[in-house]
Amino acid sequence: GYDMIQLCSKGPAEKLARTSYTQPAIFTVEAAITDVLKSRGITPNVAAGHSLGELSAWYAAGVYGFEDGFRLVSERGRLMDSVDPGGIGTMYAVIGLSREIVDDVCDAAGGIVVVANYNSPLQQVISGERDAVEKAGDVLKEKGAKRILPLKVSGAFHSPLMEKAGNSFKNFLEQVHFSDAEIP
Repeated sequence: GYDMIQLCSKGPAEKLARTSYTQPAIFTVEAAITDVLKSRGITPNVAAGHSLGELSAWYAAGVYGFEDGFRLVSERGRLMDSVDPGGIGTMYAVIGLSREIVDDVCDAAGGIVVVANYNSPLQQVISGERDAVEKAGDVLKEKGAKRILPLKVSGAFHSPLMEKAGNSFKNFLEQVHFSDAEIP
């Protein structure tokens, strides 16, 4: 229902930043890269990904074709976008503090705020209700975080605020045929 090339190259940025558009755009680019590499005889030995990247990895592994993958990520993005239409959720990167400190601050912050990703021993991402995430970010700065970086996302991904979307997506996945992967 929209021109993907136009959206990716000319925006508007506000539309592309909404996960219902971001996810299909990222998947399309990743699938195109996979296809170009394969057309040149470069094939992966394994495929891996986190979150949306997992769906791109399944494509690279031959679990489904482009159309089915696009349908999956489009539905996933739509569902995730639909659970936070008012924009109450957000995510921050936390740099320079241990996992334990970030966990403790999130537990004590009040409201919904959780560690969504442990990217390295000194870099995590927190996610949840905007007020709770901001409060946790302030406390983490006081505790010595080198940087607290608000992420340009349209929701509190990998948090309890996505539970309804996850349940709906699970039901959607039960209707999809997945082939055996060609590679691990």
